[in-house]
Amino acid sequence: RRAASRRTSLRYREAKAEARTAAAARAYARSAFQEAFAGRWSLLVPCEASSTLQALGTAESLLDRYGVVSRDIALAAGVPGGLDSLMPVLRQMEAAGEVARGMFVDGLGPAQFATREVVERLRDIQSALNCGDTGKNPISDLSAIEDAQGVVVLDAEDPANLFGAGIPWPAVSETTVGDTAPIDSALPAAKPNRREGAAVAIADG
Repeated sequence: RRAASRRTSLRYREAKAEARTAAAARAYARSAFQEAFAGRWSLLVPCEASSTLQALGTAESLLDRYGVVSRDIALAAGVPGGLDSLMPVLRQMEAAGEVARGMFVDGLGPAQFATREVVERLRDIQSALNCGDTGKNPISDLSAIEDAQGVVVLDAEDPANLFGAGIPWPAVSETTVGDTAPIDSALPAAKPNRREGAAVAIADG
């Protein structure tokens, strides 16, 4: 009995010593943490950006995403207030020479804004298409010709796809191509739309 009692007492002392060591380690860790982050702290309320800065950020985001900003583009992007809420900022950007205003893309309405780089790019592509139609010498930017004559496949819901959002879908062709049966435009499946899993192929721009 005495031997068992001694063993029990020894285990108790060992467990107690381990508990003290663990407690000391936790206390040291807390002390080191408090020392590392010592000082005076206060909770600050983040300042909200002004409506002008928010509109500027939205306008720059749309220009980067779509290239051309119009009324339909702003509505499709879900901008609160549509293009009207961005007009003051876009006018200031136009006055500063950061964007140009005009009718750059058919079907996007009269009020269109784009950066100078985008406008020049659109002109290069149009020049490439015109050169192909008239037989004139092509422009020096061969990449513009390749882009204009290439085919791009996008997800129908991709923001880069403006069909069904900023501009209307092209008319469905009912003519027969080779051995392919003609498409009946009256069928729901023949009408393109922006839905999950659908893809759109864009040829020649």
